[in-house]
Amino acid sequence: MKKSVLITTCALFLLSGCMPQGTWVKDQVPTQAEIDHYQCLKESQQVQGWSNPNYQGVYPYSYPMVGNNVITTTTNDDLYAACMKSKGYTFHKK
Repeated sequence: MKKSVLITTCALFLLSGCMPQGTWVKDQVPTQAEIDHYQCLKESQQVQGWSNPNYQGVYPYSYPMVGNNVITTTTNDDLYAACMKSKGYTFHKK
């Protein structure tokens, strides 16, 4: 019984260290520029991926691995700029 309580307590402490520290608070209504920025950023995300079937390696715990796949998400800057321009914004360098 004591061992399970100790394990549970340790697990809770470990998990609480991974959680973001702080609280989400809504101070004000987001401006239209912030809404448009988020929408254009979301629309300009592109998934890219590639594969190397000739790659041979070893996973942790000695499981054999043949081939590898990589998938990433990037922002298409041209698409983002076109989206913001279509909403009436212009870009000014600082």
